[in-house]
Amino acid sequence: MLIMTASLSVDFDANYYSFLIGYIGLRAMTAVQYHYVHSKETGHMRATAHYLGTRFWIGLAISACSLFFDSWVRYAVLYAGIALDITLPLTGRKILVKSPTNTHHLLERFSLFALILLGESVVSILAVLQSSSWTWQSVGFAALTFVLIIAMWWQYYDNLEKKVDKNIQTAGQTIIYGHLFIFLSLCMLAASIQLLFLNQLHYNLMVNLIFGAVLLYFASTTWVFHIYRHKQQRLGVLHLALLTAVLAFFYILNMVVHVPNVLIMGELALFFAAYAKVTT
Repeated sequence: MLIMTASLSVDFDANYYSFLIGYIGLRAMTAVQYHYVHSKETGHMRATAHYLGTRFWIGLAISACSLFFDSWVRYAVLYAGIALDITLPLTGRKILVKSPTNTHHLLERFSLFALILLGESVVSILAVLQSSSWTWQSVGFAALTFVLIIAMWWQYYDNLEKKVDKNIQTAGQTIIYGHLFIFLSLCMLAASIQLLFLNQLHYNLMVNLIFGAVLLYFASTTWVFHIYRHKQQRLGVLHLALLTAVLAFFYILNMVVHVPNVLIMGELALFFAAYAKVTT
């Protein structure tokens, strides 16, 4: 992971081989760990470890073949191997479901990473304040962004701690793949905050990016928490429709009328405050 992180830069081509070495090493260690578990366990756990341990080598081999290509082709080969790694657990669901995960532990691990990504949005607020003089606009933008982050934190962790049934026994794939989209939306939102304030993108593109991130977060968290919530506490159809309508109204308004970035952030803060209130 350290090698992969150190290899990330604007000039990614220059660091591609070090990134690939880090990725191959990480996937190989994961596969070896499953082989080790396979040698120690029995029954369904042994079958699960055998399936994952053997299948992960396939994606690793495909990604490693990117060494023989140049330009965009090697990236296509690399991502083909990664995509296969992502989809293989889904194809083996009938095997994996016989060895249910520890739901409480799995949610705890993902929530820690979510906290880190929420921290990236806080860093974006600091970047906003440092990139310009302290005016009413910049301070207001930062304050509204902070309200938005607090509302997201409130909605996510209150649901996680109080509304989710951690005794459900599943393969955990809803949590895993749902959080893939949650983390993607948090990364998009953290980047959008700074880009929105600095006006570094075309207005329509900026609106699409930030509302796309919000919609992705809204859909992903609704999906994950709906599956694992206690049945009597699940989000109703009426509330879901109202929240979707509010978000759609704000999006259409911002596409029709050129809205200042402070007001856009105010709209999103209001939406997330309502989302948190309804779901908690």
